[in-house]
Amino acid sequence: MLACTFEASSGLLDSGSEPSSTPEDTESEPEDTSVEDTGEPPDPWETDDDGDGLSEADGDCDDDDVGVYPGAFDDCDGVDQDCDDEIDEDAAGDDLYEGSADYDLGNLDDAGSYSVTARLHNDEDVDGFTFEVSDNWISDEFPVEVALTNIPSDATYRLRVNLLESHGDESPYEVDTEFGTGTLTITIEDRNGPEDGGTYQVVVDVIANADCASPYQLNIGSP
Repeated sequence: MLACTFEASSGLLDSGSEPSSTPEDTESEPEDTSVEDTGEPPDPWETDDDGDGLSEADGDCDDDDVGVYPGAFDDCDGVDQDCDDEIDEDAAGDDLYEGSADYDLGNLDDAGSYSVTARLHNDEDVDGFTFEVSDNWISDEFPVEVALTNIPSDATYRLRVNLLESHGDESPYEVDTEFGTGTLTITIEDRNGPEDGGTYQVVVDVIANADCASPYQLNIGSP
């Protein structure tokens, strides 16, 4: 009995079969359910939100407005369209009288009167005009009225008239200065004694709130 029992046990141990696999060996690889890494979210600073080809990182100072970007034409609308911290500067090219401190209107004796439509593009803009007037027994245009009209209601403009050069011995002097809104008027009187003929200068500038979208009217002639 003992021998038989020993042989049976030996036969189990000497079996040529491979040991069965453990549960660990047969377990399948877990399915990859992770989401593909697409990187960091886009930086809003570098995103072109308005479709003009430039982002805030490229200098677009209003990336919600397709008409605002560096290099845009800065038209007369009160907006810094080209992002250069200046407003409406390109619109000055449409103003015949822009860029001239003393635009020569000519001789009032010949013209009889002048009517000028111009603009102040910003609070640093200054427009200047000159004209000549005679004071003698043949031709005397005095008194001469200089009127500035169509000033925007929320702006304060200034009107100045100066004698730049006299036909006689009169020294240059300031005739008058007016400022305000609506309409400003300065009258050049024919004084007794001094020679009032000569070259006069009219200066139009702004104290506050220039509006290039609202052209002013300058009229020079008899009251």
